Amino acid sequence: MIRIRNQAALQPEKWELVLLDLDGTLIDSLPLIRETYRQVFTHFRIPWNDGEVMNFMGQSLQAISQHYGGNRWREFMALYGQIYDRHHDAHTRLFAGSREILAALRQVGKRTGVVTGKRRQAAQRSLLYTGIRPLLDVLVGADDVPQPKPQPDSLMQAMNTLQIGPEASVYIGDGRFDIEAAHNAGIPCIAVAWGVAEPEKLWAYGADVVVEKWGELADLIRVPWDQDRGRPN
Repeated sequence: MIRIRNQAALQPEKWELVLLDLDGTLIDSLPLIRETYRQVFTHFRIPWNDGEVMNFMGQSLQAISQHYGGNRWREFMALYGQIYDRHHDAHTRLFAGSREILAALRQVGKRTGVVTGKRRQAAQRSLLYTGIRPLLDVLVGADDVPQPKPQPDSLMQAMNTLQIGPEASVYIGDGRFDIEAAHNAGIPCIAVAWGVAEPEKLWAYGADVVVEKWGELADLIRVPWDQDRGRPN
């Protein structure tokens, strides 16, 4: 089911640039991220608290490391990277429909990009491994800007790189910090409900639109789509 908060704010005929989050939006990597954090928390004897760290998804690894690691945040961050890298290939895959939606956007002449809380090198690895890097015009990682999500810097850099303004851009993500970043950058946010947050939470966070299938998004932004494709799984 698609939910639209403000129809007047949605003008897909003007959108030249479609920016997307990575983890939980295009790639199914949240189980890997959760398990990596669990191992890091165990190592540092930090209470797991039923995985509350996942509520910070969308923020940079450095910000999360500083929050939980204190004065040992660099060790926290390094260990996370080691564990994540070790298991990346075995536990990283595209959500069903991700490749197709990117191809459909390109087919109708849209520019595309990824804006992520991941560091650039890690994001590039995931994009190359899953084979979708050629379908993107721009990539902005958390370490490419002074202040990553939820600040607007990452989205602004992506738009500036392609010389496309906020009035012709939209951001697609799966969490609270994606929504906040989009609004801080002055662009609408379409939230997808197959990632870190359920539809009700995404709506409460202020998403302009919440979709539960790529097909709903395709209809909204008016790109060709095979309706037999279902919800990402």
